[in-house]
Amino acid sequence: THHCAVGYIVAKSWNLSPTVHQSIWYHHYVHLNIHISEATKRLSAILILADYIGAYLLYLRGGKCPVDPESEWAEVHTEVLSELALSSEDIKDLRNDLVDKLMSAA
Repeated sequence: THHCAVGYIVAKSWNLSPTVHQSIWYHHYVHLNIHISEATKRLSAILILADYIGAYLLYLRGGKCPVDPESEWAEVHTEVLSELALSSEDIKDLRNDLVDKLMSAA
């Protein structure tokens, strides 16, 4: 099995809302329009974005898997940008702000 399935099962067993467990199950899925619920679309978009920024942070710490630049990521995840009303430049700014905050906290 994979971590999406395990996360889904755990979230369901903890009686978290369907919005949460559906978002976990599909957090690597590109198309948000599979979700009927607007709340699930929104949470899924946030989780997909968080996954991208997290991968970038791991890459900075010596991860072996390169991370796509924001412009390339944005081309694939147009629905995420639309749902969150963000641009690829906004994503880059969010990422850089987070890196700065983490570095200053360290």
